[in-house]
Amino acid sequence: MRESWARYAAQRAVYPLTFSTLAWPVAGRPRDASALTRDAVREFILSDAHSAGISPRARVQAALRRWHPDKFVPAMMSAVVESERRRVEEGVRIVAGHLSEILREVR
Repeated sequence: MRESWARYAAQRAVYPLTFSTLAWPVAGRPRDASALTRDAVREFILSDAHSAGISPRARVQAALRRWHPDKFVPAMMSAVVESERRRVEEGVRIVAGHLSEILREVR
């Protein structure tokens, strides 16, 4: 996950980001916020293929730091196409909410 985020951060200088080009914490490429379900986020973050060797709680904490609106918006929003910003902001809020719920459940 760290590699993909770094790749997107580097690419933002090359081309603007859209909702569909962001590396959302779900499998596949969501077309809209309805695909950012709690179960999809949980399955992705807690997958055995994600962040091997890192505890489930640490994975969720790291994802929450990355997707928290106070962190995401200043870091990445300037690279998002103007017409996509509202959709991206909505997605970020949804993902952060799901991650907060998941964090309360994992040890």
